[in-house]
Amino acid sequence: IGGHFGYFTLLASKLLGSNGSVICVEASSEMFKILSHNTKAHSNIDINHLAASDKKEVIQFHEFPIYYSEYNSLDIEQYQNESWFKSNPPKKISVNAIPLDELLLEKKFTPKIIKIDVEGAEEKVINGLIDTLKNKSVDAIAMEFILNSKNNAHLAAAKTLDKFQYYPHFIENDGNLNKIALDQIEPLMHQKNRDSDNIIFSYK
Repeated sequence: IGGHFGYFTLLASKLLGSNGSVICVEASSEMFKILSHNTKAHSNIDINHLAASDKKEVIQFHEFPIYYSEYNSLDIEQYQNESWFKSNPPKKISVNAIPLDELLLEKKFTPKIIKIDVEGAEEKVINGLIDTLKNKSVDAIAMEFILNSKNNAHLAAAKTLDKFQYYPHFIENDGNLNKIALDQIEPLMHQKNRDSDNIIFSYK
């Protein structure tokens, strides 16, 4: 969710091979063009020019120039004080949004792992996934955390995941998962000198 250029989509595709498939969601029209090019040779990838949200609607999405495209977002206020913002203004586009529960039902697809990198829309994404969380059909959800972010949607999303017994795990340097409490996430990131990181939420 938030496919960008397709790095993790292609990684998942390679790891799965013929044993599974990948559904990728990308809201940016410019990123979707690049994503389409990068994934077109892989038959086990299904890409979708959509935004994942908590309801089905048309939303306004902000696209930055490609060098700053990692900041593409619904919420640009979180970046307005950054030094690069004024000289690299975003353009606004309209894009269809859909809850992941609905998309997965339409695709008749049950994912085992979900990766979320959506720059401040985490709460909306998770709120559109409640039925899936209730069923415990997903083994793990990887969600990006950013320290000192002016948007706290990832914290709200983490609380919802915790409510459904998807508990946070920190990825250690050796690749092992360390189960932690919600209030340990950011202190541990500070301790490890990580400004951003993917936290794994799992019920196992």
